[in-house]
Amino acid sequence: MKIILLKDISTVGKKWESKDVSDGYARNFLLKNKLAMLATEGNIRQLEEQAKSKKAQRERAKGDFHALRAALMERGIVIKKKANETPQKEAGQEVSLYAAVSQKEILEALHALHFPVPGTLEEKSITIEKPIKTAGSHEATLAMGGEKITLKIEVKGEN
Repeated sequence: MKIILLKDISTVGKKWESKDVSDGYARNFLLKNKLAMLATEGNIRQLEEQAKSKKAQRERAKGDFHALRAALMERGIVIKKKANETPQKEAGQEVSLYAAVSQKEILEALHALHFPVPGTLEEKSITIEKPIKTAGSHEATLAMGGEKITLKIEVKGEN
């Protein structure tokens, strides 16, 4: 019986592969546990359409990522946070923030500047070496699809 796998099965194959298996194994295990579907013409056509749309979506995201890289080369982003403005500032020390800058705030700042942010860019794609707890210039890394962008972040403390 010809089937299309819906999940990776180590003894049979990988997800979305078309395989020939025995009728009993297909009916009693794979189809019953929703691990596979029958390889009909309609299902195969639907699978091909999904593959095309996923490929187009990846290409669109890659283009957006390159546009974001070009936009960020010209300038960085500015994030305003509540800061502890005490006499430390006068003594030449750094102004400390009440809370560290998070990946979520960085992503929101990118969206607020109306940069072409890829839809697949998530908080976990942003890497900060050490927590940003002081006002001033800092760096973060955006990673997507094996490519990286170094992002310049200017944190300004406000009362």
